[in-house]
Amino acid sequence: MIQDNSETTHNLTDSKLAALGRLRAKFQDNSLAWILSAVIILLTLLLVTSLVALFVRSPNEAAIENSRITPVVTAKVEKKTFDLTPVEIEGTASTGASENVAGTGTVTALNVAGGDTVNSGQVVGRVDGNPVIVLNMPFKLYRDINTGDAGDDVREVQRALQAIGLYHGRVDGSYGWTTSQAVNLLYSRNAIRPPQAAVPVAPAESGETTDAPAPAQPAPPALTPVLKAEIMAMGAPQATVTAVAPIGTVLSDTQPLATLKLGNPSVTLRVNISESSSFPVGQEVEITDPAQGKVVARGSVSTVGEFSTNPTAGSSDVKPGYDVSVNVTRNNGLTDGAKVMVSPAGAQGNKTAIAIPATALREIGGKTFVAVAGTKIKGNRQDGKHVEVHVDQVVDGWALLAEKPAPALKPGQTVIVAVPR
Repeated sequence: MIQDNSETTHNLTDSKLAALGRLRAKFQDNSLAWILSAVIILLTLLLVTSLVALFVRSPNEAAIENSRITPVVTAKVEKKTFDLTPVEIEGTASTGASENVAGTGTVTALNVAGGDTVNSGQVVGRVDGNPVIVLNMPFKLYRDINTGDAGDDVREVQRALQAIGLYHGRVDGSYGWTTSQAVNLLYSRNAIRPPQAAVPVAPAESGETTDAPAPAQPAPPALTPVLKAEIMAMGAPQATVTAVAPIGTVLSDTQPLATLKLGNPSVTLRVNISESSSFPVGQEVEITDPAQGKVVARGSVSTVGEFSTNPTAGSSDVKPGYDVSVNVTRNNGLTDGAKVMVSPAGAQGNKTAIAIPATALREIGGKTFVAVAGTKIKGNRQDGKHVEVHVDQVVDGWALLAEKPAPALKPGQTVIVAVPR
């Protein structure tokens, strides 16, 4: 009996051990499944997080990215009415360096008046009945020039006559037939009879001389001389007459026949930022002398300088702005150093015109264009068709298109003002 119980106990122990083995194996299988499931879930979460980070940006990130994009700036073509009340800016007139046309004798005729423009080769007047002609030379003549004379004075006469299209020979400083013919043309151009040589010029001799008398030959025609009393030096190709001696005046060292201002008359002024749009290069202007109360000259803007805060030339006033130079083309009494008022020509009343922002204008090959906005996009850039325009004037930052030829732009069209670089 005792042996049977022992065997029964042993069998039960084996059964328990087998059951425990089966439980352990099952637990191991379940643990592996849980681990695999956890790994898969973790990888899935990591993948989803990466995708969200890739495609979903915070507002700050979007703002930073947008700040890196330069947009295309455009504007509409408009039909606008502008107030063209004249803008008047004070300027200073300059008529150039002074130079006197001297002489000795009595003024018997005048061919110019104050304010006139005189050119090299032109008659200024008459003294003792003889013409006084100005030529662009660096110094006045110190002698009368006759056939065979040579020197620097002859050379300068040749250069002056060549500059006005009358002399076509060599500038060699020797006065001969070709130079005298140019002098004849100078007098003929002014409808004046040229002076005659006092003594006929004999032909030049060459070779051996003999005691036998030479055969009689006709003397060559006398060559026109250059008389220092009739040909006066002028230091520029063109000058403005500022004063002339009245007819009947006896000339002296202190009383010249005429006073000239060399160089082109001009006016300088300074405009601020808002005024600068009324004075672009090429703008026609009127120049008024407040003392006379009338327009004394007309001209056009030749240059516009860089923005400056330094005082304008000849003034202690510090007015920040752009220095504008006006080339005077019609001078009817502009005096040197005078304070004048400058305003755009024809600027008065209201004007309705097709207009675009002046910043949309482009210059290509000396012509003015605008880029009409299109739909073709290249990266951050927008292409536009170039259209030539003719600008009448610029007012308050707007370019007013001329009526003739008819503007190629129509109200409502879009033009490109600026593109990203």
